[in-house]
Amino acid sequence: MNLISNTCLGAALYNIIGEEYENPFCWNVIDFKSICNLIRDFNTIDFNNYELKKDNMWHFSIIIDRKVIVNYVHYKFSKDCTKLTKINVDIFWNKIWEYITTKYDERLARMLKMKKNPIFIIGSIHKSHFYTEEQITDVCKLCTEKKYKLVVVNNNFDFSDRFPNVMFIKTDRSEEELNNIDFAKEIYPQIKEFINESTL
Repeated sequence: MNLISNTCLGAALYNIIGEEYENPFCWNVIDFKSICNLIRDFNTIDFNNYELKKDNMWHFSIIIDRKVIVNYVHYKFSKDCTKLTKINVDIFWNKIWEYITTKYDERLARMLKMKKNPIFIIGSIHKSHFYTEEQITDVCKLCTEKKYKLVVVNNNFDFSDRFPNVMFIKTDRSEEELNNIDFAKEIYPQIKEFINESTL
């Protein structure tokens, strides 16, 4: 199952299902432009063509084929961690860039080997990755055009009348009440059948 999310929902769902991560899009945040590029060009992107970037705050991203920026928000540099250290879902190391690229390569190899269509999960419940009505509509159009399954988890919108092959889940829970790990536990029973069905 090739679950790709713009947030950590994807990795959290893999943990619930009990499968290893089958793509490099885990414990990450992907911005709107990048997720659209990923959906539109999934079958033509050269995933082996990537570069690692570091900003002034020592946050790391991988840029894939100059089209998709993947921010690994839970993989953190710490000069005092001489070995990999896990605290909750965060990984700390004074050579964290080695961990990021190693995990990218391992998970990419799995994805390329299994050759499964992606199932996209758009999480838009937190302010840091909130999608507008227009943006959610654009993602729905792209996935419908490409015949990819799509689950949209958000606080506001349900366009299932226009996009019957997209699964919408709305919640009134706030960012303070629910993190992505807890939210994955809440939504999995609702999406389990949908993500396990044969292709659209």
